[in-house]
Amino acid sequence: MINIPKAKDALLRSGYLLEHHLEATLRRRGWYVQANEAYFDKETNKSRELDIYALAFKRLTRRKRAGFVWAVVLNECVNNPQPLAFITKQPHFAPLHFEEIKLAGLPVKVFDPKVKKWLSLPSYMDMDEYHHYCKGRIATQFCSFSQKRGSSRWMASHLGNEYRQRNEHRRREL
Repeated sequence: MINIPKAKDALLRSGYLLEHHLEATLRRRGWYVQANEAYFDKETNKSRELDIYALAFKRLTRRKRAGFVWAVVLNECVNNPQPLAFITKQPHFAPLHFEEIKLAGLPVKVFDPKVKKWLSLPSYMDMDEYHHYCKGRIATQFCSFSQKRGSSRWMASHLGNEYRQRNEHRRREL
């Protein structure tokens, strides 16, 4: 039978606490959240779980009959055994990055009667004024750390399949 220290250690190494924290944070900020939803994976013929499904929306304009832009978050929570490092730089002109914001769905463009032309959603919603892509330093790379085999030295590298496989193995151990 597992004792309390071993159970606590297993819980701290898992993604469960992160899932709980993320769910509470998103709900507090007005998102609709479904946590730990099961679904059937047709490729493996197994039942799987999506840790977080969250939905939020923003009205396109202040007019009551205006449409909405919906944001959807699908999240797998993993407790990385080592920290991530984000390598950042100051962009040349941060407001231009609003065109790099990834969007999916419809509408792709919105007609703005003020300027009498079709605008992209980021432009129409003035995302350059509030989106994090357009503010301050931006991360252009990231890495994690692993200890070299048979050595006390550490190595910085991209997260590869070995990381994913190691975490899958750890999850199965629990």
